Amino acid sequence: MTKLPKALQKGPFTYKQALASGLNLRAVRQLVADEQCYTVAKGVYMPTSVEYNEVNQFKAATLVVGQPSAICLVSALSVYGLTDVIPRKTWITVPATKRTQISSLNVLRQSDPQWNIGIEKKDGYTITSIERTLVESFRYKNMIGSTVPIEALREAVRKKLTTSSKVLDMAKKMKVVHRILPYLEAMA
Repeated sequence: MTKLPKALQKGPFTYKQALASGLNLRAVRQLVADEQCYTVAKGVYMPTSVEYNEVNQFKAATLVVGQPSAICLVSALSVYGLTDVIPRKTWITVPATKRTQISSLNVLRQSDPQWNIGIEKKDGYTITSIERTLVESFRYKNMIGSTVPIEALREAVRKKLTTSSKVLDMAKKMKVVHRILPYLEAMA
């Protein structure tokens, strides 16, 4: 019986990482058959001993789509406690040229994702900052619903997680002030 190497027991891993740990295709298939791990997507696996929580979900999503990418929109709002909406799928931003069809992901393809603005590195994935998440929520409200961004903005300011001026600064950096200014003025 093949045993899952210690290096792969902590969270999701790729087939390349399995090869680097001394496994081959047959061994990986045997691990899946022995229910020591399962296939998340083609070439991405999760140990069955690891809890499938939000963080591991984000790490797996990042492994599936690769870098550059960032957890965004409803998934990020959920992490920050700014929405009651429970995302059924992980929302992830990727470059417009990136192609993937994974049913567990909502892929947001952007022609100019501006990776240097409002993206925070975490262990195994990146996520949009609170301010960028709020700005993008208004920018893509047709995808997530028009009430979600308004409630999230109110909640973020009420909980003092950010300020209206920080959100406005982010909107200026992303050149989408017109999308959020009416809502910020209404809150003032």
